[in-house]
Amino acid sequence: MSPEITGGTAPGAKVTFAQVSAAGTTSVAVSSAGPPVSGVFIVPASTTYYDVSTTATHTGSIILCLPYDPTTYPDPRLVRLLHWNGTSWDDVTKSVDSANSTVCGTSTSLSPFVVAQRAAAPNTSGSATAAGATPTAAAPRPIPANGAARPIPASTSGGFLIGLIVMVLVVVVIAAWLLIRRHKSSQARL
Repeated sequence: MSPEITGGTAPGAKVTFAQVSAAGTTSVAVSSAGPPVSGVFIVPASTTYYDVSTTATHTGSIILCLPYDPTTYPDPRLVRLLHWNGTSWDDVTKSVDSANSTVCGTSTSLSPFVVAQRAAAPNTSGSATAAGATPTAAAPRPIPANGAARPIPASTSGGFLIGLIVMVLVVVVIAAWLLIRRHKSSQARL
């Protein structure tokens, strides 16, 4: 059951509550101003922020679906729905419907939301590809059940091995230097 959406609603916006214990009114206020988006996400200069609120009493998750402009975001694999947590933007994306140009996300609270683009697409090698470049064998990463963005894993096995080799070499050089110094010191006493 979801309260009816009224007042300043963006066309195509849809809010669904997991559980509503007291009916109310849900509104979506559209604005061109909001907290700055940075990090691995980008938005156009003329982006739209959606401030969602409700008077209904609800518990559980909230699914929000918003339209996006496919000419602004031509690669649906990069489209993300971000939710303002009060200090930063969280990626709450659950699905992108490129046929209907809609992105949906799940949150447990309401506040500003914005449609953004990931600055780089993950690919199967674990490295990032610049937005606009053609990735090889790129596939969207599944979003965990809690709605948090899954970090792109970095390959650490090669870096660890190199670090270990450098550390061993440093220890060997220091040990050799100490032995030479000790030997010179003992010869000077004779």
